[in-house]
Amino acid sequence: MNKKISLFFVGILVISLFMACSNDDEYKSKVPNFSGIEFNRDTLYTEQTVVATAVQREKAKLIDRTEYNWYSADLPSDSTMRWTNAVLYPSNPTNPTCTFQTPSRAGTYTLTFHGSYNISGQAGNSTSSVEIQDGTITYEYTPLKAYVTINKTFKVVARNR
Repeated sequence: MNKKISLFFVGILVISLFMACSNDDEYKSKVPNFSGIEFNRDTLYTEQTVVATAVQREKAKLIDRTEYNWYSADLPSDSTMRWTNAVLYPSNPTNPTCTFQTPSRAGTYTLTFHGSYNISGQAGNSTSSVEIQDGTITYEYTPLKAYVTINKTFKVVARNR
């Protein structure tokens, strides 16, 4: 009789574990799925104001406070950049944007968007990268934070004067 009761409770425990695992995706945090960075102009000329947008293909899930940064290691100092630094996700899930001045020199440059997201659901440790036209997107998860980095290479051409 004791053996039957023990087997009964072991069976209940196993069923409970399978049922608990089946709803894990419901509580899994996900950062936005991005398609890349788009510019508000088809051709970027020297000394021109440009708006760059990190386009979200899918919105985030179970994410709260978010911080955005935009930078370029190879743009000269005359290319000032402006953006909104912090967003409270999900109440403001708009696409992150940055306004910058193209340099006075024609050339090839790289623009980087970096998003840092506080996890409010479940997340493990993982990193993945996706190749996009003229760049890459890297997604990184830790149990408390998640990060997205988008690198886009672009050309600035000289104005005809």
